[in-house]
Amino acid sequence: MHPAYQLGVIELVLNEYDRATKKFGEFNSTHEGYAIIQEELDELWDAVKKNDIEDSRKEAIQVAAMAIRYLIDSRDWRKL
Repeated sequence: MHPAYQLGVIELVLNEYDRATKKFGEFNSTHEGYAIIQEELDELWDAVKKNDIEDSRKEAIQVAAMAIRYLIDSRDWRKL
């Protein structure tokens, strides 16, 4: 896979992270973070079952962004 494509995907994930954080703020707890990741994962699964490639890619970006958000927001709750 071409490195430029990989960087493009990472940029999409980081843009989604920024958008969601600006819109919703930080997670209030690890429980909230888990619930949001699970919600996005469920939406990804729904798109996969419909074989909707475009929507599944969008949802996968959101799953990745929320996982990053979880790691950043949970910095005070546990040490990595």
